[in-house]
Amino acid sequence: MKGWNGVVGRLYKLLISAAVLLTVVQQFPVIRETAYYGIRAVLYGLFIVFSLVGVAKLGRTGRIPKLLLLFMLAALAWLMVCGVFLLLGWKVYAGDVVELFIPLGILLTGYTVRFSEGEQTGLLIAYAAAGTAMGLALIAYYGSGFSIVGQYITKKAMKNQTGPIVVSASIIVLYMLLASRPRRKKPLLMKAFLAGLLVISVSASLILRNRAGLAALVIIAFIMLFLYFAGMSRAKSPVRMILLLVVLAAVIEAGLASQLVKPFYDSFTMSFKVDDMDSLSARRIGVYADGLDIVGRYPLFGLAPSGRAMNGIPHNYVLNKLVYYGFLGALPLLVLYFGLIVFAAGKLLAGLRYGRRVPLAAYLLIMALVISLLEYAYPYAPGVSLIFVWFTLGQHLRGEAPAGSQTPARSPELYNGSRFGNPS
Repeated sequence: MKGWNGVVGRLYKLLISAAVLLTVVQQFPVIRETAYYGIRAVLYGLFIVFSLVGVAKLGRTGRIPKLLLLFMLAALAWLMVCGVFLLLGWKVYAGDVVELFIPLGILLTGYTVRFSEGEQTGLLIAYAAAGTAMGLALIAYYGSGFSIVGQYITKKAMKNQTGPIVVSASIIVLYMLLASRPRRKKPLLMKAFLAGLLVISVSASLILRNRAGLAALVIIAFIMLFLYFAGMSRAKSPVRMILLLVVLAAVIEAGLASQLVKPFYDSFTMSFKVDDMDSLSARRIGVYADGLDIVGRYPLFGLAPSGRAMNGIPHNYVLNKLVYYGFLGALPLLVLYFGLIVFAAGKLLAGLRYGRRVPLAAYLLIMALVISLLEYAYPYAPGVSLIFVWFTLGQHLRGEAPAGSQTPARSPELYNGSRFGNPS
C-alpha cells in the first residue's frame, strides 16, 4: 500500500507540474490562437481539483501558517462583503468576487504537496526555460524583429499578461545564480546555461516592453546583487570581492555601463516624452487624480452604492479597489494586501539584518506587488501570469511550517533558513 501511495503521489506532482507549465505553453502564438480557451478550461478544471484536494489535506497538516490563515480569512470576509453589497443592490464586479480564490487555490496546492529539492529545481528550470521560449516566440511571431521599437508589439501578444511570465523566468534564473543555496555547487555547464537563459529572458522582456514587470525586475536584481555582495563580505572572500570590483571598474571605464543601461532606458521611455509624467505614465496621471477625487468624495463604500463607473481605469490595485468599494468595503482586500507587503518586507529585512537567504517566494511576491502599483488586476490576477508566485509561496510556507505542524521537509531551494555562505 505504501508503494502504491508513493506512485500516486509522484503522478499527482507530475500532473501539477504539467499544469503549471501548461499555463506558459498556452501563451505561445499559434497555440494561443487555436487552443487557448480549451486549454484554459482544462486548467480551471485541474486547479479546482487541486484546490479541493488541498483543502482536504489542510486539516492533516496541523497548525496553519499565519499568512495562509490571513489569506483564507480575507477571502471569506471579502465574499461576505460582496454578498451584503449584492443584497443591497450595490454594484460588485463578478471578477472581483472571485479574485482571491484563484490564488488561494494555487497557494493551497503548493502548501499541501511536498516537492523534493530535485523536483523543485527541475520545475524551476523548466518554467524559466518555457517562459523565455514563449517570450521569444511572441517576438518572432508578432514583432518586427528582435529589437526595441517605439510601437508596442501587437495586442495579441498581451504584454501585460505574458510580460510578467518572462520576468518571472529572469528572476528565477537570477535567483539560482546568486541566491540559492544548493547542497552541491552547480557544474560550470549549468552556470553557463543559466547565464545564457538570463540574458535571453531579460532581452525578451526589454523587447516586449511590459514596463511594470521590467521595473519589478530591476528592483529585485538590485536587491539580489546587494545581498550577494553583503554575503560575500560576511563570508570573508576578499579575493573574489576585489576581482568583481576590478571588473566593475573596467566596465565603467570602458563606457560599457551606459551601453548596458541604454536598452532599459529605451524600453521604458521610447515613444514617450521623458519630461512629461502624464506621457511617461501612458496618460494615467489624470486618471489617478480623478480616482483620488472619487475616494475623497465617497471614502466609505466608493462607487458601489451608485453603481456608476469612473471615466478610465485607475491602474493601481489599491486605488482601484478604493474607487469602487471604499475603505470599509475593500477592508478585507486591503488587510491582505498590506499583510503580503509585511511578509515580503520581513524576509528582506531578515536578509539585510541577519544575513539570511531571502526565499524565491519573497522575490516573486515582490514582483507581483510592484506590478500592482502600476496595474489594477495584480497582484492576484491574471492567474496564468502569477501561478508560479502563489505556488512557490505555498511551497515556501510548507518549508517553514510552524512548530507542532505535521507538514514535513523544508526545502533547501525555497526555504529561507540558511545564512549566506561562500557564494557558489
